[in-house]
Amino acid sequence: GAARRGRGGGGGGGAGPPPPPILPDSEYPDWLWTIHQPNPPFEELLERAERDGVDSLGYFEQRLLLRGYSKKRIKEHNAERGK
Repeated sequence: GAARRGRGGGGGGGAGPPPPPILPDSEYPDWLWTIHQPNPPFEELLERAERDGVDSLGYFEQRLLLRGYSKKRIKEHNAERGK
């Protein structure tokens, strides 16, 4: 009745599906172990791209570089308009 309202759960009284099994570390993708690390700064990515070429960066790093470059261009454009 009304006393159960707001408790959540779908009724039925079951415990729900079992949790997924815990696998050995080797069964998980490599990127999982670095996901907690901060992204490299734009300047570092730009330096690496100029030194070693853009293709030396991974896909995610290339996206960060492009995003940082776009932000820099927008800031420079806005600064010029403010004069």
